[in-house]
Order: sequence, then C-alpha cells, then structure tokens
Amino acid sequence: MNTFDFLSGIAVGIILFQSGLIAPTVLKTLDAKSTSNFLRAIWPKFFVVLSVIGGGAAIAFWKDDMAVVEQILAVLLVTLPVFAYAIIPATNRAADREDHSKFKILHRMSVLSTLALLADYVWLVAA
Repeated sequence: MNTFDFLSGIAVGIILFQSGLIAPTVLKTLDAKSTSNFLRAIWPKFFVVLSVIGGGAAIAFWKDDMAVVEQILAVLLVTLPVFAYAIIPATNRAADREDHSKFKILHRMSVLSTLALLADYVWLVAA
C-alpha cells in the first residue's frame, strides 16, 4: 500500500466516523447546550486534521506528469477542509444570532465541502 492510499483511508475513515456516528449520536443524546459546546469543540479539530492529512495526501499523490484535473483534485484535498474550517466562526455567529437562513447556508456549505472531500478521496484512489 502506498502513502496516498494509506492517508486516504485514514481521511475517509475519519469523515465517515465523525459524520456518520459521532455527530448523530451527540445530537440524539446530549442536551442543546452540551451538544453546542461539544460540536464547537470537535468540528474545528476535525477540519484541521483533515487539512493536515490532505496536505500529506496531496504531496504523496503529486506527480510531474499529472493531468490538470488530477492536480485540481489533489489541491482540493487541502482547500476543502480549510474552507470548511474558515466558515466555522460565521456559522457559529449565525447560530448564536438565530439567523436560521444564514446558518442553513453555511452549514450546507460545510456539509457539501465534506461530501466533496470524501468523493475526491474515493475518486483519486480509484484513478
């Protein structure tokens, strides 16, 4: 197994575990304040870890003769989680101000970025 495949497996596992198990469990078992505190503590760490893994994966994947589409996909391994991390403060402000429409947009952008990241890893491993 090469380094890229290894890092991709870790990233995919983290995304699936956090998004599919941890977040839904927290939402179902904790009160609103505890849920908010936990999610505000964990999501930034989630995106930082994915950014670091993405940087390593992009470096491991990079080849001199890569197609442009592969270069773009490799760069997205870093930029998608960085973007999701960057919008966390605005998302939290929208939630605090009960600006539901803004929160919904920002949350959706975060979710779609994470799904795109997941698809990116799967695509590049399969390529």
